[in-house]
Amino acid sequence: MKALPKTRLGKWSCGLILAFAILFLFTTIVIVGLFKQQGGNTIFDNLFISVPMISAITCAIAAFVTGVISVWKYKERSLVVFVPITIGLLIALFVLGEVTTPH
Repeated sequence: MKALPKTRLGKWSCGLILAFAILFLFTTIVIVGLFKQQGGNTIFDNLFISVPMISAITCAIAAFVTGVISVWKYKERSLVVFVPITIGLLIALFVLGEVTTPH
């Protein structure tokens, strides 16, 4: 088992999960830190919060999909690719739970 990905999709998966981390950190800074923004009743009430967060979630799910394809189809066995798969799966399950379970 190698440490770094060799396939193109494996590298994309790692890049997408890095983009997720950066966007998530930016959203956290916007909410808590510098700008002290607040959300509203719906997700689109404050676009300064929702656009980076939806982009981050999209990056995490795309990292999951590209990671699974690289492992399954191209036999990628690097240790680093399994991190985006795990994080992307957890984010996908969280989003699925938020959509299907009423609050």
